Amino acid sequence: MLATIWQQVLGSGPVGVHDNFFELGGHSLLIMRVVSLVHEAFSVDIAIRDLFDHPTIEELGKVLRIGSGKRVSVLRRIGHAERVPLSYGQERLWFIDRLQGSVQYHLPLVLRLKGELDEDGLDMRCREC
Repeated sequence: MLATIWQQVLGSGPVGVHDNFFELGGHSLLIMRVVSLVHEAFSVDIAIRDLFDHPTIEELGKVLRIGSGKRVSVLRRIGHAERVPLSYGQERLWFIDRLQGSVQYHLPLVLRLKGELDEDGLDMRCREC
C-alpha cells in the first residue's frame, strides 16, 4: 500500500521497497500528501520528520508498525472575521514602515499596457466580502 501511495504522489511507475523517496523526485511538499494518504489508508498519523528519517518503504513500514507516537494537527476552517489580526511578521513590517519607511520592499518598474483597459479588473477590493 505504501508503494501505491508513493506511485500516486510521485506520478511514477513501480516503486521498490528499497527506493529512496527523495531520489525518486520526492520533496517536502509531496511529503504532506504522503502523510495525508498514509493517514487515510492506515488510520495512523506519521510525522513529516518520519519520512525524512526513513525515506524508503521498508524503513517507513517499520515506523508504521511501531508508530511514531506523534500526532498530526488537523487544520479546521474558521468563520471569516470582520478584521483579521496581523501576524508578528506583518506587525513588524508595518511598524518599520511607520517608523522609517520601507522602500526596500518596493519594486519600481514601468509597464506599457496595450489594449482596452478593464477597470473592474484593477479593483483591489474583495469581491467575496
